Amino acid sequence: MAGISLISRARHRTRRVDVMTEEAINYSRYREHFSADQINAVLHHGHIIPVSRRITSRFVSTHHPGWQYNELVAVFNAAGVRVHGGGCGGYCAGGVKYLHFDDQTSFAVERIDKAEVTQ
Repeated sequence: MAGISLISRARHRTRRVDVMTEEAINYSRYREHFSADQINAVLHHGHIIPVSRRITSRFVSTHHPGWQYNELVAVFNAAGVRVHGGGCGGYCAGGVKYLHFDDQTSFAVERIDKAEVTQ
């Protein structure tokens, strides 16, 4: 790993965590736990109208104290759970159950188990 930057190492570590089996991951070690619905609620506020009227900053400070909208979007992007489009800040990728994270370098994505999907 000589010559690899800290950012690359952090990304490498987070990729390894995502590949591990869910039994091996202790999700309680993360500070934040967002469901797909919570991710969508944050991203829904990414449209220019709520941003310009400060609705977005009030929503985030009320529901997720200590965070700012752009910080959360950076975490969503780093974890690969944000899909661009949808007429606003994007939406949560399919198959995501929870995103567990401390910041944009420390996270784990919990996926929906195939047994949970009803057809």
